[in-house]
Amino acid sequence: MRALIEQEAVFYESPAEVVKWFYMQPQRLSEMEGLALEGNVVNWVLARAKVADKAVPFDELMGGQG
Repeated sequence: MRALIEQEAVFYESPAEVVKWFYMQPQRLSEMEGLALEGNVVNWVLARAKVADKAVPFDELMGGQG
């Protein structure tokens, strides 16, 4: 989680202050924890997903609304 917070902080003028700001309130950490969990789930799914390319007509792709 610390790495995620530091990645977010680099976009600010004082990254160290932003990191402190996150750690000052449990709610802020909780939000970052949710983002970290989401990232882990996405990585887990992508590592196990099987992908196959398939040509699909545009109308079929759009559900017949194109």
